[in-house]
Amino acid sequence: MDHASPSKTLRQIERDLEADLSYARREFEQASRAFNLEATASSEIPPQDGIVNLGNARKLVALAHASYLEALQRFTEFAAHGTIPSSYRQTAEELATDPLSNSASA
Repeated sequence: MDHASPSKTLRQIERDLEADLSYARREFEQASRAFNLEATASSEIPPQDGIVNLGNARKLVALAHASYLEALQRFTEFAAHGTIPSSYRQTAEELATDPLSNSASA
């Protein structure tokens, strides 16, 4: 998700990162549930189709997991170290030059 805008405060960036993390977690959980359903159902369909379907479901889980880990890393880096993701760098530079715009995050 691209939330960058010139008027973002640090608190708004944090909220965006939290929303991204929550979304990525839900996507991963949904893909995991779909994989588990496919694993259960694969015993009831022809072997080749079951293998293909299970492989596709596994790929979706892997992609969703990678997305979740990226969102978790971005949020953790921001929360623990104050590292602002590159999509927000311009916003951070503006905040540094206009200290009053950061007062809303306090």
